[in-house]
Amino acid sequence: MPITEYKIYWDQGLENDEYSELVVVDFETFQYTNYAVVPGTVYNYRVLATNVVGDSLLSDPLTIKAAQRPETPSLPVSVEHNTYILKFSWSAPFDNYDAITDYRVYWDAGDQDLTLFT
Repeated sequence: MPITEYKIYWDQGLENDEYSELVVVDFETFQYTNYAVVPGTVYNYRVLATNVVGDSLLSDPLTIKAAQRPETPSLPVSVEHNTYILKFSWSAPFDNYDAITDYRVYWDAGDQDLTLFT
């Protein structure tokens, strides 16, 4: 019998082996994006397949930790400056076990608004 849908269950980040139905997706869907997560929280997910006869057993759990923000970089320090350049550096912060993908540098040109340096 063909599969008619998949049911996705999760522990809502409680890590207590109690799962509730999160969503039902059609038989052609093989992925799901959960936007209702809290950074740094560990979630467990399980999936089952359904056909006209009934539900399969739940899959083994998939454990995923939601990414979280890194700590704040160190205070920038002046490396070199003269009439034409201002060169500074900072130390990389602790990444909270999620890769830091970029740094954004903002500067205050004296007009009270911060500008993203590009």
